[in-house]
Amino acid sequence: MSQGKPVQIHGNGKQYRDFIYVEDVARANVLALTTDIQDEIINVSTNSRTSINDLFEVLKEELNYKLKPKYTAPREGDIEKSILNNGKLISMLHFTPSIDVESGIRKMVKHRKESRKTCA
Repeated sequence: MSQGKPVQIHGNGKQYRDFIYVEDVARANVLALTTDIQDEIINVSTNSRTSINDLFEVLKEELNYKLKPKYTAPREGDIEKSILNNGKLISMLHFTPSIDVESGIRKMVKHRKESRKTCA
């Protein structure tokens, strides 16, 4: 999208995921490493959903992208709906993700632009 090339979305784009910003993942992992909690499976997630279409729209706006996506056949075995329960993350680690999808995309785009300037 940043290069203005066409984008494909597999399926109708209404499928959704529980996207979480990488900084929140890193902070949760550091926190988990500094506790004495052992042998627990803890979902690091937002417990919220974002459709692929919604994700596309946010990226489109941030990148000033002009094209419409090309919808293709769904991928075999692709999960249509995925949201993780982050109850243990909150109750055991006292951690709540702080960066929503839109803010995370803005940060990513800004970082990408800044890193391109320093590499040029």
